[in-house]
Formats: sequence, C-alpha cells, structure tokens
Amino acid sequence: MSPAKVNLDVLREADTFGGLPAADLQTLAVCLVPRRCAAGSTLFREGDPGGALLILAEGELEAVALRPGAAPQVLNRMFPVEVVGEMAVLDPGPRSATVRAASDAVVYELTSDALEVLRERSPLAVDAIVQAAIRDVALRLRRLDERIERELEVAAGLRERP
Repeated sequence: MSPAKVNLDVLREADTFGGLPAADLQTLAVCLVPRRCAAGSTLFREGDPGGALLILAEGELEAVALRPGAAPQVLNRMFPVEVVGEMAVLDPGPRSATVRAASDAVVYELTSDALEVLRERSPLAVDAIVQAAIRDVALRLRRLDERIERELEVAAGLRERP
C-alpha cells in the first residue's frame, strides 16, 4: 500500500474543523499522521489507554463492544469526515469501545504529543477539539440520564422493560 497523505478537503468537511481558517487547517494537517487500515483490522481496543484522536478520511469504521462468550455488538458506525476519540486525545483514560475498520480505510491520527505542538501553533484548532469533546460528553450524559430515567420508571412499575 502506498502511504496516505492528508487531504485538506476532509478536514474542511469535518464538523469539528470545518470553520477553521485555511492556515489553521494547514497547521493541523502537518500534525496528523495518515494511516491505512485493512478491513477487519483493529485500530484500538476497549480499555486501551487514550492518547489520540482519529479523523476518518476514507472507508468505514465501527465501534464494537466485545464481551466474552458473546458476539461483538456494533455500537456505532463511522463514515468519512467523522472524528473519533476527541476525549482520548485530551484524557489518557481507557477507551470505551473497540474500533475496527469495517472496510479498507484511511484515518488521520492526532496524538496527545502532536496536540501539544498544535496548541502552540494553532490554538483555534485545539479549541475546536475541546469543543467537540465537550459536545460528546454532553451527549453521553444526556443518553445516560435518559437511560437512568427509563430504568427508574421500570423499577417504579410505570413502564415495562423494553
């Protein structure tokens, strides 16, 4: 496989980075490491320490829950221009799911170390990543609140278990 190159159009189309000026997109591109991933390959596993985010440039990824004795459960599918792992680049805590390539794919990786370089050279790009992580956390909290509410209603007999 030939090495991949960062396509600035992918960065422009990504919700996280689309509003950045061209100079900041160029700075971000320099900090990214393109990676080719064969279909079925694992990019990271649930429980692995964080430390990088990925921007999907080509192909499809899937987040899966792997439980002993059970078939893998697909939690989410990701398509080009989606950003994966915003929280992981900010916090080295364990990954919440396994992410694997559902097809041949190209991702751009931004490590925590590269984020420090980016912080000096493009604060706007780092702010966009932080804002995306905040949105992700807020969405997860909303979903958790809804789940807790449903479980409380089931426990109180106000709703049947789905």
